[in-house]
Amino acid sequence: MAELSDAEEALVFRQHFDDVRDLVRELHPLAARWSHTLGSEWIFRGHWCSSWELVPSLYRKDKIDKFLTGMDAWEDVVKLGAEGVQAMETTLLTRVFAEFDRAGLEIPEVQSVRGLLDDTSYLPDVVVPFVALAQHHGVPTRLLDWTTQGKVAAYFAAAGVTHGTSFRHDLEVVAININAFAIANLVGKDDVFRVVHAPRASNSNLHAQSGVFTVCHGQFPKTPLDKLILERLANTQPRPVVQRLTLPQALAGALLNNLHAEGVSGSTMFPGYDGTVRRLQEEKFYFKPYSLGTAATTATP
Repeated sequence: MAELSDAEEALVFRQHFDDVRDLVRELHPLAARWSHTLGSEWIFRGHWCSSWELVPSLYRKDKIDKFLTGMDAWEDVVKLGAEGVQAMETTLLTRVFAEFDRAGLEIPEVQSVRGLLDDTSYLPDVVVPFVALAQHHGVPTRLLDWTTQGKVAAYFAAAGVTHGTSFRHDLEVVAININAFAIANLVGKDDVFRVVHAPRASNSNLHAQSGVFTVCHGQFPKTPLDKLILERLANTQPRPVVQRLTLPQALAGALLNNLHAEGVSGSTMFPGYDGTVRRLQEEKFYFKPYSLGTAATTATP
């Protein structure tokens, strides 16, 4: 985890829960923590391990390596900095676009996207729907997935734990106040940080998950998104703009069970046959707490 200065840490509210019901209750959109702080609009992200940082998949070697056949090695691209990584993203998206088109798949704003994919420094709004669609199908991009619903973020954190090999750590729900992006841009007198949306009509999963995205332009984010924002806002805000809520991974099954009762499960997050089957597979975790003494492998997201 990135180390924060005292001024940056003052803008982060951390709370650990040992009771699933308490966490679920605090994730209700009308809970005081979301309405009595800086503004009332928050976006949420779920991590199955609390050490996972807010870095887009484009900058994660395990994600991008799957697509580097015939291209430069990841280590060589990273040495080129922001321009090199963003050029790699452009090359990959161009390949994905061609494959989608060749397969006869619908591409949002197809003609506009065709002419704008050569811009490596900035992600135009008209390209976001295509990039979001590609990311939802496993393509690493500079977009970072979020949701406007805290319980949805908790679902993905808990569901991720069920695929892990160690349950000695905490899962986490991270929340950032949307106003923090605008204020950070104002402080920096630029437009580096943005919250972007893609049309839900062409992406059923995005709609079900109340999904939004963040993007950081012009920087190579070896530094996590929250750290970049907090650096700008240090000593400027009286209240937290980031909240981190944690729960033992051993309670992931109980969390899935509680969320299912709240209408948040695999079948609602992934509408269709696959999501329904996913929900059935989740049942086996509902009433069986993970053993903290049987797994020796350290969880690494």
